Amino acid sequence: MTNNTSSGFDKLMWADDQLIGLYNLAQRTKFFLSGGSKKRGMGRNKELKNKHLGKRCFIVGNGPSIKQQDLTLLKDEYTFFVNHFYRHPQIAEINPKYYAIIDPKLITGEWPITMLDEILEKCPEVKLLMSAQYQGTPKITAYADKADIYWVYPNQFLHQGFSCTSDISTCIGGSNVITLCLFSAIHMGFTDINLMGIDCDGIFRDLVDQSSHFYDAEVENIGDNDPELVVRHLRMSIQGLHGWKVIADKFKDSKHRIVNLTKGGLLNVFPREDYESVALNKAKSDSVTVASK
Repeated sequence: MTNNTSSGFDKLMWADDQLIGLYNLAQRTKFFLSGGSKKRGMGRNKELKNKHLGKRCFIVGNGPSIKQQDLTLLKDEYTFFVNHFYRHPQIAEINPKYYAIIDPKLITGEWPITMLDEILEKCPEVKLLMSAQYQGTPKITAYADKADIYWVYPNQFLHQGFSCTSDISTCIGGSNVITLCLFSAIHMGFTDINLMGIDCDGIFRDLVDQSSHFYDAEVENIGDNDPELVVRHLRMSIQGLHGWKVIADKFKDSKHRIVNLTKGGLLNVFPREDYESVALNKAKSDSVTVASK
């Protein structure tokens, strides 16, 4: 087999990492020059530091694979959910502690703000992790009067050499809501972090007219197989998988044990274990869970 370690594509990936590093530097500079954490009320996130030290949690994406798993096993665990998981019929029974939403679609109106009402109705005690960039939208910030919101600011892409800071009281990396939840879990001190429902194959399902989520989602990524949108989202998928590899390399020898409980899918950079076996092993419990659109 040909050794491709120095192929043209690898050089392109290396160049991408350098450009992303420069982009991230600009993003961090912009964050601090515009008032940083203090302006955005993110200092409060320091109270979450090591709040769940030594515990385990489950980070649950909204991939179709979770339809094959009994999520009621998570009802006494530490759990983080995200985006449209409120559509799941068992969400109230599971009763998540944390729920994250950072997608700009909530600002543009592509996602209805009323979804926040549904989340709070079904999970009245949940703590919300929400993008500080929502603070320019009064209809969203108004929810701070009736919900426990922690503002977060993920504004950087992951690349080889990235520090992978998990201090959510400042700006951090993570191009999607699940990586935001992962860094939040590390910030909170969880040592056993279980990932599930992170299929990482949404764009490919869209291309063959299959739902990319556990619910019947609209094909929002590629339109009617629009070539430009397909290329854009394929590139985003590559960047996403690359980011997961960066995280796996960063934390492989740390005190944080990250395991993939997803049934199938493309996330192969973490060791895989059987969901039911892990969930039923309460010896590591005193737990909480995380999910994605």
